[in-house]
Amino acid sequence: MDPAYSDQQWFEQFVKGNEQGLAWVFDRHSKSLIAYVCKIVGDTDEAEDIVMDMFIKLWKVRSSVDGLEHLRPMLFVMCRNKAFSALRTRAILSAAEKEWLLQQETADNNVDARMMKYYVLDELARIAATMPEMRARVYDDFHRKGYSIEAIADKYGIKVQTVRNHLAQAVAQLRGKMLRKDLLISLLLLISELFRKN
Repeated sequence: MDPAYSDQQWFEQFVKGNEQGLAWVFDRHSKSLIAYVCKIVGDTDEAEDIVMDMFIKLWKVRSSVDGLEHLRPMLFVMCRNKAFSALRTRAILSAAEKEWLLQQETADNNVDARMMKYYVLDELARIAATMPEMRARVYDDFHRKGYSIEAIADKYGIKVQTVRNHLAQAVAQLRGKMLRKDLLISLLLLISELFRKN
């Protein structure tokens, strides 16, 4: 850069599209702009990126700069706008990321719960197959087919209390087997869900 050039001359070179004129603007203002943007966004690297983007935009609209005295204020306004835009984008992304993570966590939890439920149900079916015939039928009607206790009593011509006794014995048998498999909590949750439905 020619040291004999005045600020006005450098500004005119910049407006005309002389890249050395752009370099003059950058050397003159970049440090103060980066410090200003950094105070807004709180990150030096991001501030540098924002200022660089601003200079790219400035180069495209250089002919709209209305005189040297308006250059510095324009630079700060452009940087401020870009910094605030970055903050808004960051907030939107942060909210979106949180929502996505929440959805993923919920989905993962649902998948884990479904997998555990299917595993428990499979184990229950295996244990039920070892029960006495009537107990197994009552359990199957109540658990798998969703019959009410009263409907099961009518189906087999037995008392409601007898059905309850079969179910209690079935649960006791299941509890003992599942306890040995460390699945008792899952079993109890599943049984409580079934009894709430009835």
